[in-house]
Amino acid sequence: MSPAVTWARLMTRQGGGSVVNISSINAIRGYRGVSVYAAAKAGLDGFTRSLARELGGNKIRVNSVVPGYFDSAMTAEMPAAYRERIERRTPLGRLASADDIADAVLHLSSPRAGFVTGQSLVIDGGLTC
Repeated sequence: MSPAVTWARLMTRQGGGSVVNISSINAIRGYRGVSVYAAAKAGLDGFTRSLARELGGNKIRVNSVVPGYFDSAMTAEMPAAYRERIERRTPLGRLASADDIADAVLHLSSPRAGFVTGQSLVIDGGLTC
């Protein structure tokens, strides 16, 4: 039995739950050199919507968080000029923090988002506007 079936059954027995997948703005906006990654993340967003329909009757909500660039080990190694260009192109003028992303996951997991399912919440400071 797959792990997904296992957790879905467990959540169903517990009266419901919330799944939050982590996608990427690459699913929304193409970038050179990441076509396979972008396709995988776009597929994850489609999976999120389909699974929300499949599991909604069991009171299981399924959403995805779609982060843009955020402070991480990976972005720490990018050239300063590249990072500055991203910050200039981002309406909020900065990269996200890990807490910005975690707060979105926490919100979608909480009862405050109790009627939200099948959605992809973009957390990118407006970069993909």
